Amino acid sequence: MLATGLVLLGQWWQYERCFSPQHYLLLHGADAETVNYYQRRCKGQGDILELGCGDARVLRAVAQSPGASGHQFVGIDNVPDFISSSQALPGSEGIRAIHADMCNFTLDQTFDMIVMPSSTLFCLESTDQILNCFKCVRRHLKSEGELAFDTYNVDMVAEEDWGFEDAGESEYGKLIRSLPDEDAFEKNAHVAGEQMFVCRYTHVPKSDDGTGKTPISYELRHRYLKTEQIEELVTKAGFYVDSVAGGFSDQEFEPESSPRLVASCRLAPEGWKVLEWEDVESAIPEGAAGSKLPTPERPLR
Repeated sequence: MLATGLVLLGQWWQYERCFSPQHYLLLHGADAETVNYYQRRCKGQGDILELGCGDARVLRAVAQSPGASGHQFVGIDNVPDFISSSQALPGSEGIRAIHADMCNFTLDQTFDMIVMPSSTLFCLESTDQILNCFKCVRRHLKSEGELAFDTYNVDMVAEEDWGFEDAGESEYGKLIRSLPDEDAFEKNAHVAGEQMFVCRYTHVPKSDDGTGKTPISYELRHRYLKTEQIEELVTKAGFYVDSVAGGFSDQEFEPESSPRLVASCRLAPEGWKVLEWEDVESAIPEGAAGSKLPTPERPLR
């Protein structure tokens, strides 16, 4: 699950100088199943906004669907190189990609549907960021509009820590993809008290061609949410959960076994009970003193 499910447009520490969008996109972003789901889900829905669009592979597919003509397809991402990549790919003529923070953006239109594919929700690092993101969604969603997102399901994750030393297989961890010129490996660690996965990816050249290429490594992290925490935050933000499934084929959601959470939310009607702040302030650990999260001074080994 971690090899394909972790999508982070956030922080990496001592490996920052080696990071490149090209390496990231080789391993991450929406897979074919995800793209097909949102293409079906958005068909005929009108104007679409994608948050954390990356290279816009979801948005480009939606914009090329039958009946898409005449509608607006907009994506935002906070990584400039992802935006430039999305604009250079086939199908980009039907979309508008914008460099922006999904927790603080203002656009000149509202949308019939706003989507957050591939666990984009887990890229947000705090309760404040999630609520600010949802607040932006509210401002940009039409009154009858819909917020749709999916995440990998973590309800069954054990409440225990593990580190990179448990990765096995090789010094770089587990081989997750063999590419034409390099092999990609993954190690992951879990900081249970922070609800955090930390992943280290290493791209190892397959042969020495005399150019002096060396392995490239970078770290990504995801602060995950249990389903009840997601529901609390959605409610706090003034939405209600319209539907929940355990996969892209509308399977029943089973907390202990479903690989995904696929949710649809709508604006709560007037008079809907909104949770008070104290009801959700503990939804995500906020990195209190004594945090076990890695820093440049204290990398997680």
